Amino acid sequence: MISFRYHSARFLAALLVGVATPVVALAGEPALAAEEFAVHGDSCPDIMVVAARGSSEAPQGTGAGGWQSASSYQDAATFYGVGQTNFALYQGLVAAKPYQRVALDSVIYPADAVPSDLTNDGPKYLASVTAGAAAVEKEIARVEAACNARVHYVFSGYSQGAWVLHKALWKLAQGSPGVLERVAGVTFFGDPEFEPQAEIVRDHKLETAIWQGAATVIDPAARSVPAMLKPRTGSYCLPGDPVCQTFGPGGGINLYAFAACTAANWQPGACPHTSYASTDQVTKAAAFLDSVIPDEYTKTVTTTVSGEQASCTTGKTWQFSIDGVGPAAGRNAPASIAARRANGSTATVKRTSLSGSVAGFETTSAVKFTGAARAAVNRSWNPATSRFALDSGPCAATKLTFTSALPAVAIAGKPITLTGKLTGKNGRALAGRDIRVWWHSMRRDGKGAEMGPYRTDSRGMFRVVVSADDLGWHDFTPKHPESGPTQWGDFASQGATRVVWVLPAAVPAGSPLTSSNGTTFTDTKRRTTVVGSGFSPNSEVGIAVYPGRKLLATAKADEQGMMSATVRIPAGLLGKHTLIAIGRTVHDDRIVAHTLTLPITVRR
Repeated sequence: MISFRYHSARFLAALLVGVATPVVALAGEPALAAEEFAVHGDSCPDIMVVAARGSSEAPQGTGAGGWQSASSYQDAATFYGVGQTNFALYQGLVAAKPYQRVALDSVIYPADAVPSDLTNDGPKYLASVTAGAAAVEKEIARVEAACNARVHYVFSGYSQGAWVLHKALWKLAQGSPGVLERVAGVTFFGDPEFEPQAEIVRDHKLETAIWQGAATVIDPAARSVPAMLKPRTGSYCLPGDPVCQTFGPGGGINLYAFAACTAANWQPGACPHTSYASTDQVTKAAAFLDSVIPDEYTKTVTTTVSGEQASCTTGKTWQFSIDGVGPAAGRNAPASIAARRANGSTATVKRTSLSGSVAGFETTSAVKFTGAARAAVNRSWNPATSRFALDSGPCAATKLTFTSALPAVAIAGKPITLTGKLTGKNGRALAGRDIRVWWHSMRRDGKGAEMGPYRTDSRGMFRVVVSADDLGWHDFTPKHPESGPTQWGDFASQGATRVVWVLPAAVPAGSPLTSSNGTTFTDTKRRTTVVGSGFSPNSEVGIAVYPGRKLLATAKADEQGMMSATVRIPAGLLGKHTLIAIGRTVHDDRIVAHTLTLPITVRR
């Protein structure tokens, strides 16, 4: 025979949570509007707090402004439709996780009030719980699809909302087990499915060690949570809360708790069940979630810039940097990175600086790094807009010289051969390096023409052969580009510039060149000043004597294109000769050679 005490327990449970029969699927459950959802914050955050309010909490009713409309969950005055307790938890989590993007997802469900007429209204209340669980399952499916299954979840339920989440989590375990792996935490307040001394009870474990929740008898299948969630779940039940402290051993009823809250008209501060937001329980729950949720969810990224772009420094220090991290960027800066060495090993490089949104990592190593590195950064870090790279590393000084004795004069159309050598520390020859030569001439003014690369041989030597294709001055400057710390580890070097004057094979036709000392010269009269015009302003001009093609002097034209140079007729030169001045001018918008000539006679 079933005792009166058992019947009384069933009756009180129904009175508290609104159901007097075992949980079964019911027809006529409250309908949810298609694709209705209410998210406060990022639509695809790092953490989505899915919160279910308790019985009678706003919004209520149907129609415009009722619980079925997503717009009813956008009012801060009603805690975005999650109730004061859940909203306080959400705020605590936001404060605890500054590097996480935390959003609030309100469960759109009736949250019906506890009915006074159990016979007629009990099934309707049960339908509210069942509809809430279905709404959670549907909303999780929507978020998963919209966010490519990357969101982590926190579930928080108060009173009837806690019961809703128990049922929803068991449904997810059956239909979407992959989601459970991304459940970061769960909190229950005033839980009708409360089980004393359970693993998930995080506070008042001794004071609540006797009584269990009102729904544990009515809906035993929804008790607890899936095993994998227990370490991340916190259940908070205040002593004397008649909803989570309902039944004792053998089915005894906590009449005292029920009477106390009834006498206090269920007012916050006087009734434990309505006092979670005004006590330390929410603060403790937020602290618990903070302890089980990482400060940020990270991803592993690799350097975004090739190591070949790193610059050279002296010493043995290697420096990496990551931008888009730190407080200024709203992301945690990694404490270290893993950098790959040229010998295949990996080294941990610790962070040594953080300035603005740039973190610096520095180490000393005699072994070269490749420039490749890995780091764990916030999932929102975007390699398209941020940089992770090796900035600098050690290089050795190099010396670049021309070794060939270049002629001062070359003949137009004939080859010019240059040889040089690249050496490193202590004069050691550097083989296999690239050398480039910058060539300036009448037609290669400005930056000049870049030739090469020419690869140094085992002795560090290189050779360049060019054709003297236009008249006038030609200069050649060898350069060894900085090879960077991850390659040869050489600083850039530049050799001294060599100048060659290219002269015509024979005396060209030209305008007259004037001489301050006439056109006849002797052993005692060999010096004169020659003057000419028509050259490009500030251009180089060479004066040579023919035959023999000997360069006598060089000069620079002034702003008006006038040239003046003092020359000395070489000793031993006798007979008829010609002085020529070779430079450049502009004709029909083209740079062309400009020559002036002066026939002379040399006597004893």
